Amino acid sequence: MKYRVCHISESTSGGVYTHLIQLAKHLNQEMFDQTYILSSIKNESLKEQKSFFGHSLIIADMKREISLLGDLKSLLQITRYLRANKFDVIHCHSSKAGVIGRIAAFLTGHPTVFYTPHSFSFHAFNSKLKNAFFMGIERCMASFTTRLICVSLGEARLAVNSKVVPSSKIRVILNGVDQDPVYKEGILTETYRPQAVDNAPRLISFIGRLSKQKNPHMAVEAMKYVTTPNTQLILMGGGPLEKELKAFADTIGVSNKVRFMGDVSQVRPLLRECELFVSTSLWESMPYAILEAMAESVPIIATEIDGVTDLIKHNETGALVSPFDSQGLGKLIDEFLRDKQKSRQLALRAQEWIRKNHTIEGMITKLEKLYLSPQGDEDVYA
Repeated sequence: MKYRVCHISESTSGGVYTHLIQLAKHLNQEMFDQTYILSSIKNESLKEQKSFFGHSLIIADMKREISLLGDLKSLLQITRYLRANKFDVIHCHSSKAGVIGRIAAFLTGHPTVFYTPHSFSFHAFNSKLKNAFFMGIERCMASFTTRLICVSLGEARLAVNSKVVPSSKIRVILNGVDQDPVYKEGILTETYRPQAVDNAPRLISFIGRLSKQKNPHMAVEAMKYVTTPNTQLILMGGGPLEKELKAFADTIGVSNKVRFMGDVSQVRPLLRECELFVSTSLWESMPYAILEAMAESVPIIATEIDGVTDLIKHNETGALVSPFDSQGLGKLIDEFLRDKQKSRQLALRAQEWIRKNHTIEGMITKLEKLYLSPQGDEDVYA
């Protein structure tokens, strides 16, 4: 008999959505029967889908912002569904679904409840009052949580230091990515790198929602300090700051060096055309964009924050820069573009790290074991 797993998520874009798709595609279908309760607010195309990659799909819209009436409506809808449909495991993803889903699971007598934050709502760039509020909510929810699944060691450290759950409840299952078959044994195959074309711009990539978290102003402003001729920053992703960013680029005189691509469904083919990848996030758990750039052997410069530093070691697998240091980022971009041999070596080390530590197969195997044995002590954070 199959184990019944119900995933609940408010976030249906970016890294969380990538994670959900991976689970839908790769969890053993002979062993697990999956249902997905998802919000369509950030992804209206879900309303047109009859299933989620072959699995049962229930639309229950949830707003990320606190809305007493809206949250109550979402809670009632999910509670009704869980009361009528019993599951072996309820797995909540992201902060809003983490609260609503865990309460609904408690009200309907589901004893096994997992929660993956995919980046907590509290972080160094919030006010102390806001952080205290969000940490208080997480602590209240701890009694409704069988396991807190952290996707990076940085996220686990934050959970322990903030005392949001007992450390005995924390399990670490690192995010994984597809390993591109065009690369073999960690050796970069030149055929698949961009070919030199006269007057073609030297491309620098940025992937992420144009929002406060991703701090895209830093990437755009850095182009003001880049002196390497014929360089262009391509921003893959849309979001609430897009209009403001375009005006900002024009104001500081770099609009000719920045290209807004909007949402891109397949980023890895574009990554292969780029000489460099930059990540300017203020907070992360374990960003898929960096994982994919590492898997594609693209040299990386990233902000020095928890989650990112689990992946990028300065001058080993990439380079780190302080958040908001646009000038420092611009200088590093010049250094990477000038010293191709060094940037290539860093990229190959990063790719090898991904191959050893961040495969989808490894991630799925650990999650399957936890679903089958929630009280097991594998991958415990100590």
